Amino acid sequence: MKKITAVIPTMLKDINILTKLIDNLVNDPSVEEIIIINNSTETFCYDNPKIRIISKGRNLFVNPSWNLGASETKTEYITLINDDIIIPSNFCCDVLDKMDENSGVIGIDDHYVRNMVDETGDPIIPAELYDNEISLTPVSYRTKQFGIMMFLNKKIYTPIPEDLKIFFGDDFLLHCAKKAKKQNAVVSGKTIFHYGSLTSSAFESVGKKENTIFKQYFLPWYKRILYFYERDTHYVLNFLFFQFSLKKR
Repeated sequence: MKKITAVIPTMLKDINILTKLIDNLVNDPSVEEIIIINNSTETFCYDNPKIRIISKGRNLFVNPSWNLGASETKTEYITLINDDIIIPSNFCCDVLDKMDENSGVIGIDDHYVRNMVDETGDPIIPAELYDNEISLTPVSYRTKQFGIMMFLNKKIYTPIPEDLKIFFGDDFLLHCAKKAKKQNAVVSGKTIFHYGSLTSSAFESVGKKENTIFKQYFLPWYKRILYFYERDTHYVLNFLFFQFSLKKR
């Protein structure tokens, strides 16, 4: 059986959701180790031999936490997981069965993600749940919910640059996998419950800065002036300091 290590950065905003996530991972036979990167100043405990908790006493932020967790893994595969999701039983095992040597970064299909709360914070009861066989659908770009849980072979993990602390880590990993001639994809078939961002919304002010940094890493100078790309729901044209969006039909 293929083995995987789960890496979960957390600010311990919701212990109940984090514990439910860990419960599922502990009982998944493909999960050899679960590395919790504790970015809060609070103490977190979970008594199980699969659990390893790394606490630095400060917030490393998500991308450096992924780098740290990936560097600590010993298994062939890694999964990088938000601390605000609930996954189906044996989800990692099912996804690993579909991955092969050609697989790049595998994220989550937007259509199978269900929010657990609405904009006011009230619980939502999903209208429909999916419990079908897992399938992987190739993608050429990062979809909205792609990065809430990602799977990849450790040997294609490229450390995210230190000046990208919060945003664009998933974009970076996709870009590197694509450059390595691997096929990125999304997981379909099973419902994932998502609380929404428990931590990153407080840091949205740095998004614009990190967007500029990301472009400097991957875009030649002429594309920084005029650049067109595709997202899951729209097309985007960047011209100088202006951005134009066109919704897909």
